[in-house]
Amino acid sequence: MSFYENSLSNDGVWTVSMRDLRWNGTTNATPETTWVVCDSDTVIERFRSLLVRLSEEIRDYELAAMRDSDDERCRAAAKARALLEGPGMQLARELEAQIRRADSATLQEMKESIEAAIALGAIARRRDLSNSENRDLLLQWCRETLPSLRRAFRDLVVAETVFALERPGMNLTPPNWTEEDESSYRMPMHVQSLQSIHIAAA
Repeated sequence: MSFYENSLSNDGVWTVSMRDLRWNGTTNATPETTWVVCDSDTVIERFRSLLVRLSEEIRDYELAAMRDSDDERCRAAAKARALLEGPGMQLARELEAQIRRADSATLQEMKESIEAAIALGAIARRRDLSNSENRDLLLQWCRETLPSLRRAFRDLVVAETVFALERPGMNLTPPNWTEEDESSYRMPMHVQSLQSIHIAAA
């Protein structure tokens, strides 16, 4: 039989450890498995950082096109900005709503998708940006990132999960232990926790 304990780090990430409840009278139970459980505010913060990055890349593309007196690329930048500030912001609100409704396992996958999108932009920026075609790749990343995240979020399917978590800084209140032999005891097949959090997919 096992129970779960958790701790909250400064960056809003919950670490949940599963401990075995078998006790031999001399050693404490040791962690068997650890999950990293994201907080929705942390994921939204990373998502908003991505939105800022998209806006900055479009601005830089537009400035470069203006310096080069490249009317075609100036128009492309204007279209990308209109897309981001119009339908893009509506899509961003929808994605944030999905993040707020997501269970902890889905939040972790959403965060990974956002980090992957940021990494793709960083890879595109490492190219020689004096080459206009490389700047075009960055603009393409700006146009495609939010629709790609929408598809990624839709593909996330996580079964309902229940975690029994202790309140930070407090201990579980166990029922009576049962003796198996002279030096070994086992918890009954239930845990009386001070707090239970039901984490379920929306």
